[in-house]
Amino acid sequence: MAHFYQLRGSHAPWGDYGDILRNGLLATRQEEDNPVVEVERTGPFIPPITFLFDAIVVTEATKEQMETGCLTGLQFTRARYVKVVRLDWHKWDVLAPEPQCYPASGEPENYIIKRKNCDRTAALMPAIWAFSVPSTPGLQLMGSNRFRLDHAPNADIFREHSIHWVSERMRAWLEGNLGEWIRCVPVKPA
Repeated sequence: MAHFYQLRGSHAPWGDYGDILRNGLLATRQEEDNPVVEVERTGPFIPPITFLFDAIVVTEATKEQMETGCLTGLQFTRARYVKVVRLDWHKWDVLAPEPQCYPASGEPENYIIKRKNCDRTAALMPAIWAFSVPSTPGLQLMGSNRFRLDHAPNADIFREHSIHWVSERMRAWLEGNLGEWIRCVPVKPA
């Protein structure tokens, strides 16, 4: 029997604060009938894979690695930064119970929203790409993270709405190459 997993980001330190620092904020907009994934985040450090609501974003180096992995069902579209603020949070003690500093307002997203864009930091950032996995209508069992096996494409990754499922083969690749940044939650299809 085949095994399947829901692809998620690993648990970030410091709850929502760490989640915003690690993943940033998503602003997707339409351009010529194509959604464009736009990212606001901290820099110059960016993890090799980030999870922004319904978008999964990877660095250029990670994209190139994934393309050599012969993973089926996975394509990429160019993403872009619309705001990068300098904050070296990745140098903080991730085992500490709290982040080294909080935004003045106390709201996690204000690490980014209330800071100014830094062009010099943005220039240091690698190119980014978003997963482009077609949504399969009727795949997800609503109200759950399960899917209908008879609706699933024959691919290593597939999705409906914001949930991405991966095959055992893709799980092994992801955990072997990006294990610190991802988690694969076992799912029993219907």
